[in-house]
Amino acid sequence: MRYAFISDIHSNYTALKTALEKIQQLQVDKILCLGDIVGYGAEPNECLAAVKKYCHYTILGNHDLALIEENAAKNFNPEAKIAIEWNRKKTKRKYFHFLRSLPYKLKFKHFLAAHANPWQPKKWTYVHHHTVQPAQWQNLHPPLCFIGHSHIPVVITPKKEYSTHHCKIPPSQKCIVNVGSIGQPRDGDRRLSFGVYDTNNGLYQLFRLDYDYERAVKKIRNAGLPAYLSNRLLFGK
Repeated sequence: MRYAFISDIHSNYTALKTALEKIQQLQVDKILCLGDIVGYGAEPNECLAAVKKYCHYTILGNHDLALIEENAAKNFNPEAKIAIEWNRKKTKRKYFHFLRSLPYKLKFKHFLAAHANPWQPKKWTYVHHHTVQPAQWQNLHPPLCFIGHSHIPVVITPKKEYSTHHCKIPPSQKCIVNVGSIGQPRDGDRRLSFGVYDTNNGLYQLFRLDYDYERAVKKIRNAGLPAYLSNRLLFGK
């Protein structure tokens, strides 16, 4: 079974459309959205409609939660708070019900899926090699987990943290894979990113694609959202 993982779309429909077109070409079996469909960008309804239509499974992200629960945005930075308030006003009521139905974490035969981390998915803490305790690795069942949240694609194991475009993950290997971000990359590369994992052979591949980021930037600016948010798309960080 081949799974495509997308995450951190953040109301960037231009990027999402490009990603979904490529994923359809790859002919994967299932598409999983790891959360943060909304926030930052200017097209929440378009992104929510596409995720609901094309993704077989979807997980709740912290920005999704902040859209449906205003208090959840209390620790956001000023720009993020402005954007989620704007997204909340623009999002159609029918998508509020959809977001409220989403789980914080999913467990499959071969892997786990969460937005930020698999141990405390409601706390939104970031996962790095140096932050994962030995006991947490021991409690990772299945031993493989796919996440987003940081917007930086990386593979994390008990021994190291590294960037790669493809690797083979043995069935017993403790591993956390961050698939990066569709709508707001932050690793210095403005191209969108998503991952594909094959449960039959353990192969993982990271895809980086160019998209019409200038169109996405224009939409953010035309919406009157903070320039900081559109500038992040220009530089990928």
